[in-house]
Amino acid sequence: MASIFFSSSRRKMLACSRPLPFLFTRRRLHQPYNSLTESDVQIFSEILGHNPSLLLQASDPIVHAASTDWTGHYWQAPARLLLRPQTTAQISALLAHCHQRRLPVVPQGGKTGLVGGSVPTVAHEEIILQLQYLNQITALDPVLGIVTCQAGVVLENLQDYCANHSWLVPLDLGAKGTCQIGGNLATNAEGPYFRKYGCLAGNVLGLEVVLADGRILDYNYRLSNNMKDNTGYKWHQLFLGSEGTLGIITGVTLACAPLPRSKQAAFVACSSYDQVLLVLQKAKQYLGEILAAMEFMDAAIWKLVEASGRHQMPLSVETILSESAVQEGGPFFLLIDTHGSNANHDQEKWQTFLEAVQDDILNGVLAQDIKQYQSFWQIRESANPTVAQLGYTYKYDVSLPIAQFQDWIQEMRLERLGPLARNESSSLVNANWGHILDGNLHFNVTTIGKREVQKDVLDALEPYLFHSILKRGGSISAEHGLGQAKNHLLPSVHDEHTLDLMRSLKALLDPRMILNPGKFLPAK
Repeated sequence: MASIFFSSSRRKMLACSRPLPFLFTRRRLHQPYNSLTESDVQIFSEILGHNPSLLLQASDPIVHAASTDWTGHYWQAPARLLLRPQTTAQISALLAHCHQRRLPVVPQGGKTGLVGGSVPTVAHEEIILQLQYLNQITALDPVLGIVTCQAGVVLENLQDYCANHSWLVPLDLGAKGTCQIGGNLATNAEGPYFRKYGCLAGNVLGLEVVLADGRILDYNYRLSNNMKDNTGYKWHQLFLGSEGTLGIITGVTLACAPLPRSKQAAFVACSSYDQVLLVLQKAKQYLGEILAAMEFMDAAIWKLVEASGRHQMPLSVETILSESAVQEGGPFFLLIDTHGSNANHDQEKWQTFLEAVQDDILNGVLAQDIKQYQSFWQIRESANPTVAQLGYTYKYDVSLPIAQFQDWIQEMRLERLGPLARNESSSLVNANWGHILDGNLHFNVTTIGKREVQKDVLDALEPYLFHSILKRGGSISAEHGLGQAKNHLLPSVHDEHTLDLMRSLKALLDPRMILNPGKFLPAK
């Protein structure tokens, strides 16, 4: 595997432009929860029809696995109990009892997040409530393309079902084979097609939600042919991105897009980040309405994916470096994806675009068929599992003004990671990728060969990283939410009036604070 070194040069430490008094304090909201009793277990068993596969105790290995996220960062202790309801009515009855008894509950979908939002916290031994058996697609309007399904449907299954009826789900994620649509909604996941198909929340037409006390709310969930409704508050939007702290999403009605008749993609390499920005600008100009996604990968992650040997790489870093001069951090790679309705029309646009950027790129490869198109996306989607397999990875999903991606990366590399890279006994690698069309960067630092958090690395990154993001006008969480990793930072992002309103909504909908405690909201 190619080694990646950090420059020994240093930049002046950039001071935070405004005080962030709460940034260094991590506090949790403690509630007087009751202890789980045998009587509670018996009631849960009755609700679930005395099916032993739907109620698992803490000693079960499945409960151990469910109690930590896929990164392994948030393991605390096994949950007290794991419940697997099969219907919305069962969820309603389970929550009604938990509300009455003040028993904390963690809703859990595909468990593919990065911030520990779907696993127990340090302070509580919650009951995990999985939604995997709410997995029915109940309706698809063939004319309007409106699909209705339960929250436990795996995203890829929903995509395949809709594609078989010539419709495209307006969401795609690398974790699509595992993540569930309810979890996508609860974290307001977006993915690479934000620019083309809009935000996920904007495509939600209806929602079914179970509140903490067991009440079932229905907002146009069963009106599968209703495109427009203006008869009241759009309360369903409150639950999108609330990470299961206000209610549990059990069903959704979603507007789909026509399935593209033409999909094309290319990988191009740029010598500098300025060239990346030029290619981005020209892609918008020349590809126009068919431009669907543009994914950014720096040289570090490209080398790691290439070294894994699992993919046929269309471009070689070493070849590019032997033939061309590149700027620090380069070369940079862009996956450009288009969705259209006419292949000939799209190819003409591609030809015009490639001619326009020929002086702005070092090399490029246009996919020749759908198989190569899919292989290009497999390269991009392998970035996350590639770094995860190498060692402990400090993962940050942030947003920044697009022009500042590389400048911020270099700031972190030189000022924060440079000294550590010279002292670490094992390799310290910073590899980055993201959805550059919407300013979403995935910043990753991996200590190769180590599987536990290293305090000096964590201290070098946090809280400075968040200071720097906020100072540049970015967001500390672009896609994966707050969970238990970033909720303590909210007072640095929102004013106290906004936080008070958020707490008031929580108190209104979940007065006993049983839903996903220790997540999303900061302690007051």
